[in-house]
Amino acid sequence: MTDKNKLDQQLETEHELINRKLNWLLSSQSILFAALAFVLGKEVQQAQKVLFFNVVSLLGIAISSLILIGVAMSVTAKVVSWKDYNRSSPVDEHQPLGVRIWITVLALIPDVFMPVAFIGAWWWIWKYMDNL
Repeated sequence: MTDKNKLDQQLETEHELINRKLNWLLSSQSILFAALAFVLGKEVQQAQKVLFFNVVSLLGIAISSLILIGVAMSVTAKVVSWKDYNRSSPVDEHQPLGVRIWITVLALIPDVFMPVAFIGAWWWIWKYMDNL
C-alpha cells in the first residue's frame, strides 16, 4: 500500500467516524425530544415535569457536547493526517484536503455545528422550561 493510499484510507476512516457520530446524535436527540413531547402531552405535576425537563435537557446537552468533541477530534485527525502526508512527501506529490481545502472546510461546517445547534436547543429548553 502506498503512502497516498494510506492517506486516503485514513481520511475515509475519519469521515466514516464523523458519520457514525452524527447518526448517534440524531438518533439520541430524536428519542429525547420524543420523550419531552410525550411528557408535555401528559397531565403531570409541575414539580415532576420540571425534574424530567432538567434531566432530559442536561442529558441532551451532555450527549451533544460529547459528540461535538468526537466530531472535532475526527476533523482534527483528518487535518493532521493530511499535513503529515504532505510534510513527508515530495512537493510535487502533495495532496489537497478533499477537492479544495475551502470546499472541504465548508462541507465540514454542518458536521461540527449540528451538535452545537442541539446544545443550544436543549439549553433553551432547560432555561425556559418553567414557561412550558
